Amino acid sequence: KLTEFNYFSISGRKSELLNELHQLVKGNVGKIIFAHDTVRVIECLVAQGDETIRNALFDEMKDEVISMAKSKFASFFVQKLVKYGTKDQRDAIFKELEGRVCELTKHKIANTLVEACYNDYCNAAQRNRFLQEFFGPNSGMIFTVVRFDFNRNFKCTANAYRQTTD
Repeated sequence: KLTEFNYFSISGRKSELLNELHQLVKGNVGKIIFAHDTVRVIECLVAQGDETIRNALFDEMKDEVISMAKSKFASFFVQKLVKYGTKDQRDAIFKELEGRVCELTKHKIANTLVEACYNDYCNAAQRNRFLQEFFGPNSGMIFTVVRFDFNRNFKCTANAYRQTTD
């Protein structure tokens, strides 16, 4: 006997199961996120769950972004947060990465996260801050002058560079 497909009952059941799963892992995410099999469960919650689940997972793990970025398996969780999270969550992750971009770019695992953030999700100002870390503390003035005077007077950039190196 054929049964009628009811999308809304499946959708409601899926939401119930996701909420139940979140209740089971709540408070223990920091313990289970670094294993290869259990991180998949958390990734599923981020990708399939609603915004309240994503917010709760982010709030629980927001202080561990750098250690998760360096972890072979937890880095996938951070990538999912960047992809599916809100703009505020994404900005908070980028803030955590700032100041450590050079270090993370050299890291075997974290470099994929930095690359994905830079290429796919950062706006121009965030990209500029990521790049400034590679050029040192005096580069901020150079980038500011280039951005400000690029259309009017490009010679000003060379003068600013000479002033910062003297």
